[in-house]
Amino acid sequence: MPSSKKNRIQTEKSEAEKRLQLAVIECRGQDDPNVAAIARKYGRHPATLRCRLNGRKPRKQAHEHQQLLSGKSEILFVRQLQAADAAHEGLTANEIRDFAQDILDALGENKQVGANWPYRMIERIPWIKMLSAKPTDQNRTYGVSLSAIEAFFQRYEDAVNWYNVDPSNIWNMDETGIFIHQFGKRRVAGDSSKKSTNVKSGNSKEITTVVEAISAAGEKINSPLGIFKSKTLMTNQTSEDETLPWAYAVSYKGWITGDHFQQWVRKIFIPQTKPENSEHYRILIMDNHATHYNEELKSLLLKARVIPIYLPAHCSHLMQPLDVAVFKPVKQYYRELLARYFRLQQRHVVEKSKFIEFWNGSRNQGMTEKNISSGFEKSGLWPINKQMVLENPELTKQNLDFSDGYAPSGDSSDANLCINGVSGVVDPKENLNSIERYKRAIQRENMHDSMINKQLVTQLRKENALLRSRLEQAENPRKPERKRKVQSMENGEVALSSEVIPKVKKLKQDIKNEGAKERGRRPLADITNTA
Repeated sequence: MPSSKKNRIQTEKSEAEKRLQLAVIECRGQDDPNVAAIARKYGRHPATLRCRLNGRKPRKQAHEHQQLLSGKSEILFVRQLQAADAAHEGLTANEIRDFAQDILDALGENKQVGANWPYRMIERIPWIKMLSAKPTDQNRTYGVSLSAIEAFFQRYEDAVNWYNVDPSNIWNMDETGIFIHQFGKRRVAGDSSKKSTNVKSGNSKEITTVVEAISAAGEKINSPLGIFKSKTLMTNQTSEDETLPWAYAVSYKGWITGDHFQQWVRKIFIPQTKPENSEHYRILIMDNHATHYNEELKSLLLKARVIPIYLPAHCSHLMQPLDVAVFKPVKQYYRELLARYFRLQQRHVVEKSKFIEFWNGSRNQGMTEKNISSGFEKSGLWPINKQMVLENPELTKQNLDFSDGYAPSGDSSDANLCINGVSGVVDPKENLNSIERYKRAIQRENMHDSMINKQLVTQLRKENALLRSRLEQAENPRKPERKRKVQSMENGEVALSSEVIPKVKKLKQDIKNEGAKERGRRPLADITNTA
């Protein structure tokens, strides 16, 4: 059954139980209730209401004795799962099974926890589900200081009020790394007999750093900065498309340095975010990265009426708008464009010019006013609301209350609190005679042979395609692309596309002229024969 249909059925059952309980309460509040009228009022059958008034239990409570853990034992078990998740130590299905088995052994009950019991239990509980767990640095888990968050918001709110900063002048900057030749995991259609499948992707792990900035008014900076892994900027690392805003920089590993950041502030941030009134102040919110602070940079920002405000340590995943709601959709759009390019062009490497084109396209799709505003709102930066961070479920809750008075989130009606269904009962295996077992064994063997034959055919086709491509390359060898150095880009230099494109066009024209001259020369052998 599809999960959406299953959820709808569970929701309908829960709502029906709620209506029935309300009808019971109304009947018991009257001396001589009209059961039929009250049942119709709440959309339940009169016979069902009479049975409940006569003491019949809800279905889940009636089958409580059939569960491994029942009543309060299961409620406390679920709260332990919630506590483990709040401490960022969530349990897997196997660990849940072992935990339940330990509880049964401690209670002295001679029961065995089945392989599917964790999944069946979670199906009955509306406020627990299996989640995909992302490994997180322990500093982000336990290094968050609530007092530091409080102090940050006090300092930030004072700056906004004191200097009367408009939302259009509140900016957040951050850098992100991206593997430009890889698009990560995807969900694709494939053979149902396989557990997973493979898709072709780039094998290079070259990383490029991109620096972006967004404002609380939903705007993005005009020119992103791309830092390529190189010593000098070459012609094959640039784009001649003047409609694509871009800024170029290079470094030994493709990472940002303090010089890069200072040049970015000087050449990109200050001129491109300049307010209409030069007397107005701007706020630049950034993390505590070492490249974001030095005395020269501080004086540069103050001279331009830019107030730098640094986020508390290990809080960027909670308080950085770009991290909270912007970079993820941008990277998702980029990977979709990259996958389509690889599929159509039969390539496994993306040129830098294509990367610039794809990133601009993805930032136009992902850096929308809605996403940017959502990032500022969820991080509590605009409108200013520190409770958005302090009440974030990703913060570690050290003092969960496990008393009986604790009400878990979700539907807390009596029927749901008892959590005593019998869903998930496995039917006994069918008794097959020897002839039927033999037939099934033959079918499995034939399916296995057919699968092996398909794999062999696929492998032969791949080898054939590889040999053809090698033969074509041998017959028509591809000449290496000519490239020239555009700029040395020393000491963290940053160059805008308006500065780079004229140089690139001139260099590429020189390369074409040289190629034309070489094609016009007479071969050396002809000159020797003439002599």
